[in-house]
Amino acid sequence: MDAEPATTDRAAASGIRVTVDEAGMVARVVLDLEAERPRPSSDEIFDAMRAAGVVFGIDEAAVRQGSQGHGCAEFIAARGRPAQPGTDVCFVLQVSASRDRAARQHESGVVDLRDFGDVPVVAPGQALMRRIPPAAGVDGCTVRGELLPAKAGRDEPFKTPFEGAELDPADRDLLRATLKGQPVRTGNAVMVEQVFRVKRVDMLSGHITFDGTVQVDGDVLSGMKVHAGGDIVVGGTVEGAELEAAGDIRIAGGAIARARLDARGTVAARFVENAAVQAGQAILVDDTALHSELQAGTQIIVGTSARQRGCLAGGRAQARERISVHRLGGASAGCTHVGAGADPVLEQRLAELQEQVGQAHDQLSKLEQLAQALQHQGDPKGLLPRVQAALQQAQSACRASEHDKRDVEQQLAALHQARVSVSAALEGDVELRLGHRLCRPRESQGAVTFALDQDGAIVHIDAHGVAAPCAGH
Repeated sequence: MDAEPATTDRAAASGIRVTVDEAGMVARVVLDLEAERPRPSSDEIFDAMRAAGVVFGIDEAAVRQGSQGHGCAEFIAARGRPAQPGTDVCFVLQVSASRDRAARQHESGVVDLRDFGDVPVVAPGQALMRRIPPAAGVDGCTVRGELLPAKAGRDEPFKTPFEGAELDPADRDLLRATLKGQPVRTGNAVMVEQVFRVKRVDMLSGHITFDGTVQVDGDVLSGMKVHAGGDIVVGGTVEGAELEAAGDIRIAGGAIARARLDARGTVAARFVENAAVQAGQAILVDDTALHSELQAGTQIIVGTSARQRGCLAGGRAQARERISVHRLGGASAGCTHVGAGADPVLEQRLAELQEQVGQAHDQLSKLEQLAQALQHQGDPKGLLPRVQAALQQAQSACRASEHDKRDVEQQLAALHQARVSVSAALEGDVELRLGHRLCRPRESQGAVTFALDQDGAIVHIDAHGVAAPCAGH
């Protein structure tokens, strides 16, 4: 920033020039001495600075050193103090293990949900989360003594209503459990879900419907149903059974024999064969997924730990953003259908919003014409105020619909970045769909990534990063 002169005539006559930068944070002194003019004393320099309005952050040592030198001199004589912003509110977990229903990703983009151990459990009265209030900042000051107010730290309360938890009566910044159960972080709070634990689910246990988390130590056998308002954790295998969870489903073994899994969160299993899996977030398969129907709200990863065996073959796999496998397809697996970059629900929502916006504009046009007619032709019945109120309401509704439409359009545009990645080999009959484009690679190939180019056409990118049109378009 340019400095602005702040020197008085008297100081200039003494060869003292004081400048202050535009922000008021740095004051400089320039001593321009003629041969017959004595060097100004430190007191004269201090007087010149005061006359120029410099009253804060003065560097006395620099001024004295400047007054004792020889010839021309320029030095920083004062510095302001920048304002220090306050620290934001912070929420710190007080339990060593808790579930988090939010998606968790490494830098590679892979969601990590391969914890097949016991469900963590807290006891009533146990501390769950501490809220650390925001700290006030430190005001700053310019060299002219002008106050620079500090920005306050962002404040937020605990997220309410609490479930299975309450504030400590003696410490309103501490959240404690009110019942025994699984702690689940929900943003700025921790809820406690009750846990129902059973050795296995079979004809003896019967179907299970529970509002919290269900932990099955062993297997879930054919024909059985488990519905949970939280997570479902299975220590064994799910064989021809139906699992439905409002949270995550985690299976230490596999899902086989026409098992059906449906979770609003993430589904993680060691292997999947002849099963139907639907997840609101991600589907993670450690080993192989064979002849199954997989549908994920974000991504499908096959080979999360056994990279050399991560094979997706037969059946169908559909994810909004990404499918990543070690091997795709198989010579004897029949046709393997994979797709990414499409969201029929969002597309339907966009069509609805486009219709709403069109209708809103039609209504606005009619109301505007009516208001103009009443203003110019007279309003004997006093309708204009009601028409103007309806016009304002219609304008507000139209803006809201247009905002929602732009939001959905942005979400759909982001799907253009969808990928299908194969880290080892593609073989056999594979039908690949990205967005609304279809590709059927005719030849087996090594590591390859399928993506959309700027024109919306499918390209395959080899291990060296070279892109080419997808053969079999």
